[in-house]
Amino acid sequence: MRKIAEKIKKLRAIVDIETITRLKSTFIYIFSNRFLEGQENLMSLIKIIVYTLAFLLSVLYLGRFFF
Repeated sequence: MRKIAEKIKKLRAIVDIETITRLKSTFIYIFSNRFLEGQENLMSLIKIIVYTLAFLLSVLYLGRFFF
């Protein structure tokens, strides 16, 4: 009985380690994807700001000649 209990404990430890490893890899995968999406969103926001500033500067520059 004691040997069976020890084997069950070892198997539980192996299953726990495997479960934790899978959870870690899943969390890292989800986190890395969200981080990359966040970077893409940030780049889109920066592009919008840069294009808006370029448009405003061009309007101001052209406005010098008309007004």
